[in-house]
Amino acid sequence: PEDAPNRISEVRLAGGQTIVTFQAPVLNLEALALNNVARAAPGQEISFAAAMGNAGDTDISGTTLTMRIPEGWQLARKPTPEPTSITQSFLTWDHGTLQMGRQLDVQVDLIAGRAGSYNVEFSAQGVQDMQVTRSLPIEVERAVVDLSFTPSGNRTEAEIGDFVKCDIVLKNLGNSSINNAVLLIEAAEGLVEPNYQTNRLENPIQALRPQETRRLQQLNLQVQRLGELPVTAKLISGGMVLASQQLTFRGLEPQPKQPDMELSLNFAESFAVGASPLATIDLSNTGQTTLSDIQVEIQFPAALEARSVNKVNERRVAPTAGNRNVYLWTPPPILPRSSESAAPQFQQLRIQFACLSPIEAGQIVVRAFAGGLERRAQANFRATGAASTPASPGAPNPATPREGTLQISLRESGDPVQLGEKMSYFLSVTNNQNRPDTNITIRIARPQGVELEGVYERGVRRRTQLSPTNSRIIELPVVQFLRSGETLDYTIEVIPRNIQQMQWRATVTSESIRTARSAEESTTVLP
Repeated sequence: PEDAPNRISEVRLAGGQTIVTFQAPVLNLEALALNNVARAAPGQEISFAAAMGNAGDTDISGTTLTMRIPEGWQLARKPTPEPTSITQSFLTWDHGTLQMGRQLDVQVDLIAGRAGSYNVEFSAQGVQDMQVTRSLPIEVERAVVDLSFTPSGNRTEAEIGDFVKCDIVLKNLGNSSINNAVLLIEAAEGLVEPNYQTNRLENPIQALRPQETRRLQQLNLQVQRLGELPVTAKLISGGMVLASQQLTFRGLEPQPKQPDMELSLNFAESFAVGASPLATIDLSNTGQTTLSDIQVEIQFPAALEARSVNKVNERRVAPTAGNRNVYLWTPPPILPRSSESAAPQFQQLRIQFACLSPIEAGQIVVRAFAGGLERRAQANFRATGAASTPASPGAPNPATPREGTLQISLRESGDPVQLGEKMSYFLSVTNNQNRPDTNITIRIARPQGVELEGVYERGVRRRTQLSPTNSRIIELPVVQFLRSGETLDYTIEVIPRNIQQMQWRATVTSESIRTARSAEESTTVLP
């Protein structure tokens, strides 16, 4: 007892603190719309990302991540990673045991549905009633689109068998991009798209950015019946019709077609004996019917001798019986133009002559006959120098003085042309000198607001470059050698982007012709 007389003193053996550590799992969830998208348009694609993690110090078993898809929304593509189960309303990833410090990352791309307010929800679950939910509010705004659907050239009537065209322009007036949209064209029976022979077309539309205006390719339809023929254009996205416009065309009884044709002849006005001048003959169908059984008579003086023609006509040109100064050309049938605004179809003959003797007032006369029509063209020329028998065009006498010049021509595929419609220019350069030439340099001055699609020579795209001093000047590759009488032919494909009067100018120079020869062409661009 404490009051005992022989009490033993207290001895403390040790002192300290007891610490108890509790281990527990921590389930967390992060979710977001990529690019911080909070507003979208119907049909717009939105990407979502979520991460289910274990921030604790023990594993979590039985983990599941679930995403609820708003009503009317759709998957754009298969999620990453692929869910364990997919229904119309839910995506589920059964992950099982989620180790401490680890996480499951998923990405889901959805296509927004109709306009309205939505919540995209992610939910993470684990054992012992663990659950975390994240909700992402998304406002889907009704897309505002201006759809312009008008008859090209205000032409709303056409005879059976003829064509009508429609101009289509879209403008996104909203603040969100319009994605996964389709332009649906539905026409009455008797009004069909000629390539597919159908009156119903679905054209996918690439993403239309906010405030973007886009002109689509012209719609070409063939009239096959009489009377009223309606056609409707609808822009559809996310199952909704964003804009709709209707046109009505009228099919008319076919009227008698009138044939017509134009004949032109291009030939140098002056050259020397021994030269190899080139005659270019164009026969165009300017009427409404096909020209067939065509005969073209070419008459020239004895001072000239026909040496060759362009390859496509080698079997279609021959001298008449008993007269080597009168040739007959029989071109193939020439179809009428495809529309009123299109350029006439034509056939071209190029004849390479040799000049054998001088002549003061020479004349080439060309007469064309087809469908009861007759057309006449002529060219006057003068040849100077002493009579001779010329060498072949490729090997002139080195002592012969150089005579003649370079000839350049530029013509269009159609005038007027519609804004945004591809068109072509045809450029030809002929060496009308009596000797070959070198370093042929061709430059093309294009107007502002014109997109160059490409320059082609015999169907092969040629490399071009812009002048270092003027970005509107297109320079073609320099031609190192051009024989006497040889012609360079180019096709220039462009798309006008501005309403204007396009002014084109092409020039050519060479080692011998230092003063540029030029040709010009003017084309009207309609809205």
